[in-house]
Amino acid sequence: RDEQRAGADELSVKVSALPGDLSEIVTVTKRLGGSLVGRAGLGLNWLRVPSTTQVDELRRELGAVARHCVLLDAPGGVRAEADVWGEPDPGMLGLMRAIKSRFDPAGVCAPGLHAGGI
Repeated sequence: RDEQRAGADELSVKVSALPGDLSEIVTVTKRLGGSLVGRAGLGLNWLRVPSTTQVDELRRELGAVARHCVLLDAPGGVRAEADVWGEPDPGMLGLMRAIKSRFDPAGVCAPGLHAGGI
């Protein structure tokens, strides 16, 4: 688990993808000069890349293979400016809002902190 934590000058992201897309994730990670810890059977990967990499750039590089790419850790200024969750799938946003309203009808649990401002 310690391998998943970012150093002082690194970004740490969690990427979920289909197990068959692991080779593409490894290729992108190497190209960006990063490292990877993954659970291939689960489709979960934790990447560390240099902090000079923009989160949006990483998401573009991963393209269609990454189902989700969530920023876990980054140097202070980078984290403050980054979109932690990324752009949510429009088809899923309605479902996520419905689940949120079902379990938190008053909207008091972490308002606005999840994807899409939920």
